Amino acid sequence: YFDLYINGAMEKHFGSDGNACRGGSINIALPAGEKTLELYFPWSRCTMLSDVELDDGATIEGLYRKYKMISFGDSITHGYDAIYPSLSYASQLAQNLDAEQLNKGIGGDIFFPMLLDEKDPFDPDYITVAYGTNDWSMCTMEKFEAHCRGFFEVMHERFPNARVIAIAPIWRGDSERETAMARPISDVYKLFCEYTKDYDNFTVVDGWNLIPHLPAFFH
Repeated sequence: YFDLYINGAMEKHFGSDGNACRGGSINIALPAGEKTLELYFPWSRCTMLSDVELDDGATIEGLYRKYKMISFGDSITHGYDAIYPSLSYASQLAQNLDAEQLNKGIGGDIFFPMLLDEKDPFDPDYITVAYGTNDWSMCTMEKFEAHCRGFFEVMHERFPNARVIAIAPIWRGDSERETAMARPISDVYKLFCEYTKDYDNFTVVDGWNLIPHLPAFFH
């Protein structure tokens, strides 16, 4: 699905269910005068805007947000299952920070320090890191500590001037079960704080208390 915003408010939401690969077009009637348009693309398909046609006398120019941000994380950051791509937490965060965002969320991912070896197209003002829920589900404590410490260490060395926000895992419906990590998932916040305590440019957010602990709020 696509979301179109006009002057900061959602005006249209269009697209289709399923994974069919197809082309298409849409006609949009806009109010008179100067306005700002933002078009959000689907998270689930590689999509291209091929051309734009304007009425006679109309003009268009590109706008850029004030800051730049890179978002690392798993499917929650990626936006998985979000019918409205503009309403994922990553998209909303970029809107509110006035930041151009490179979303590097990967469904099912865990802390993976080698991901930082890839050169990014810009130096970010903000970085968000939101791993931990899959690590808690799949990794031993030893593996988690090595990968998490390593990721934060490399990030601090590579981006010393960026403000890094590390978001500990949100509540999940099976958070009471035992995993190989042998720690409550809520403990990941404490571990983030411990592993980043020497990095002045890091802020840790306790994701556990960000959302209601109710299955009805989840797909």
